[in-house]
Amino acid sequence: MIGIVFLKFNDFIDELWGDEFWDELLTAAALPSEGVFTSTIIYDDQEFFTLCRVITDKKNISAKELQMVFGKFFFKTIYPHVPPSFNAHTIKDVLEFLHIVQNIIHAEVKSSILKR
Repeated sequence: MIGIVFLKFNDFIDELWGDEFWDELLTAAALPSEGVFTSTIIYDDQEFFTLCRVITDKKNISAKELQMVFGKFFFKTIYPHVPPSFNAHTIKDVLEFLHIVQNIIHAEVKSSILKR
């Protein structure tokens, strides 16, 4: 999973429960990355799932509820950065949105690499 997701997850946790809880979460999760995330690096998906598992245990909420609330938070964060050519009004559901965003991101990355 790309690091920006972890950085936004950090923002999400800070907004809900504060910075101390984020630190407590990282300590309890004992991640291979030690919770040091960079936006463009790919991290093992298991690190995210471990963080979610620790949260569901500590806050007594379901994984489904956590994913839904974070998904809404993350969507609000990234949606304003979608290019105007995106045609968001034609998208049927969040899965289609994510697929299209992934294709845009990969095209942009290829473009920036070719320009070097």
